[in-house]
This record gives sequence, structure tokens and C-alpha cells, in this order.
Amino acid sequence: MAFRIPGIGDHLPFYPRGERKNKRSRVCTADVRSFHLADSHPGDGHRVTCAPGESLRYLPLLAELLEPFAGARSTAVATRLIDRFGSLARALEASDRQQNTLEHEDANILRKLRAARELTSIAMREQLVRGPVSPTGEHYHVYLRNLLGTLSVEKIHATFLDRKHGYIADEIVGAGSGASTEIRNRALVRRALDLGARALILAHNHPSGSSEPSKADVRATSSLRRLLRAIEIELVDHLVIGRGAITSMREQGCL
Repeated sequence: MAFRIPGIGDHLPFYPRGERKNKRSRVCTADVRSFHLADSHPGDGHRVTCAPGESLRYLPLLAELLEPFAGARSTAVATRLIDRFGSLARALEASDRQQNTLEHEDANILRKLRAARELTSIAMREQLVRGPVSPTGEHYHVYLRNLLGTLSVEKIHATFLDRKHGYIADEIVGAGSGASTEIRNRALVRRALDLGARALILAHNHPSGSSEPSKADVRATSSLRRLLRAIEIELVDHLVIGRGAITSMREQGCL
């Protein structure tokens, strides 16, 4: 699977630094073009495939995790969720339509699990706002793994920062269904300008489990960096989230 990011057109109106309230200007750059982020180890369907019965090895652990929600029925619930979705991660990604096909008890527990995951993300995000965000920071990596690390489709995440790399906001800026993911440069740049961001950290996951940047990732990141530099926004890093590892494209010499 790949990300396809269309260019923003020939001209992007924006307010230059120090003049944004008084004067309208435009930026035009040869680096504004469509570009492509690709998983370098896509595999079958761009998902990590499991050997037959492998997911059942994790059934006791999953049942233990579900025990606070399901009590003595945790093993039965875990078994049904694995039978239906193949893994807890895919169960948590289930659509509302899929969730509505579950037994009432299973659907109820799945809603509670999603709420618990969201509370965990909120708690982690609260810690991010307390100081500068480092793309190599352990807490930031834990946050990204929790957000992206177990997903079976690619998502692009952006963390918007001030001049001193203080936290402003973070958002999913692109998500796909398993075939393609598309966001627009215009939307990303406008969002950064709207937030007053002066720096940006991008991250995207590889559902194959590999954290190795592809050649397309490298080309796309270089192009985006030049575009952001033209409007005085620093691309601090682009992180590739794999299964158990995160690769910094800056540390790899790609920025």
C-alpha cells in the first residue's frame, strides 16, 4: 500500500512571517508536486501475516487483558474476537458496521476497550505538552507506537510545534482503507499556518512491520522538506513506525 499526496497546485496563498496580518503573498515552488510514500516491505495486502493458529498463542494474554471488562467470561470473549477479527488490534479498528454485527456483550466490551485506549492516548498527550518534543524522545516514541504501531492500514501523523519545538497539536492527517491513502499538501500546509506552527514532525506506519524507509519515502520527504522550508516551517524529522522499531529519517541521513 502507498500514500499518494497530490501537489497543492501552482500557487499557495500565505502570509509571510511578520506580515501575515497585513499583506497577502503567494509561494510558488518547483517542489510542489504529487509524491508517494510506500511501505518497502508491503507483503500480502500490506499486513503482517500470521501462521495458522499463531494468534491463538496470544489467547491467554488477551483473555487476561479483557478480564477487568469481561470477568469470568474473558476467555470466551477473547476467543470470539480473535475468531471474528484475527487479532485485538484489528478488533479495535473495526468499523461501526462491523461492531454492530457482534454479540451485545462483545460489542459492549469493544467499546470499553476503545475508550480505555483513547484515555491512554490523552494521558500520553498531556505529557507531551509539558516541554519541547524531541523526535527521538522515549515518551514520544511510546505515544506513536500506541497510536500507530499496531494498525493494519497506513496512517500519516503530524505533530505541530512552535519555534522552540514546543507542542501545539498533533493529528492524523492521512488515512487509508488498504488500497491508498491520500492527503493534500494544501491541507497540511494550511493547517500548519492556521496553528502558527514553525516546525513539524511527520510519522507514518508500515503495517508490514518494517521500519525501513523506502526510496519513495526518501524522495517524498526531501520534496516536502523543501516545500516547508519555502514557507519557513522546519521539517524536524519523519519517523517510520514498524513493529517494535521506529526509524528516524534524519538519523538515516535522509533529511
